[in-house]
Amino acid sequence: MKHTQLGLLLLIFLTPCVRPMGSGQPSGVSLLVVPAQPNLVQVARDMSDMGEAMMMSYAPEAPAESPFLHIWDGERWLPVPEASFSSGNFLTNSVDRMVIVGEETDQTAFLIQQALAWCPEVLHMETLRVTDLINQLGKVYGFSSSEWEWIAQRYQLELDNLTKELPRQSWYDTHRPADVPVTQPPWRQKKQTSPVPPPPATSLTPLEDDAPEEFTEELEMP
Repeated sequence: MKHTQLGLLLLIFLTPCVRPMGSGQPSGVSLLVVPAQPNLVQVARDMSDMGEAMMMSYAPEAPAESPFLHIWDGERWLPVPEASFSSGNFLTNSVDRMVIVGEETDQTAFLIQQALAWCPEVLHMETLRVTDLINQLGKVYGFSSSEWEWIAQRYQLELDNLTKELPRQSWYDTHRPADVPVTQPPWRQKKQTSPVPPPPATSLTPLEDDAPEEFTEELEMP
């Protein structure tokens, strides 16, 4: 069995391989455009069956401005004229994101340029390797754990949890001081003391005002 590391819930090689273009914030329909190569078309078909994107293909050996585009409607491939692709009117619903897969060539440059005229965001994934493409698509489409497991079995890949080396959260990372129940410590509890009785009644007798006895002390000089 072929074993290849596949990032679980985390992207590998995203930064150097994906070039985002456009300023829109995609939230709806995604269009995945791949070269007409069986292994890459299979990945795109799986993304379509998972409901992540519509699938479209181009012929990498065709002229740059005539990429021989076709879109999959769920049952068959339909040709897309270059003029329709340039205006985006070949789709019934608007597309919020387009992902163009393939190495940087005059053909992918043409597709990107035409797509930017009507699509809010265009991503260029510069790879032809299935593993790299799956990892990048996983980040863009946000695969769930069960989807990662299904893809790993389908493509005979080995899942690698890239977060296993990260430090685990401790109790102090997940609790706040407010989460600790407040208890009154014993040394701060007020003791129940009995009232101090008043002193017994007393009578004071004034002292006699007698003058002190006078005395003199003589100093004897030697």
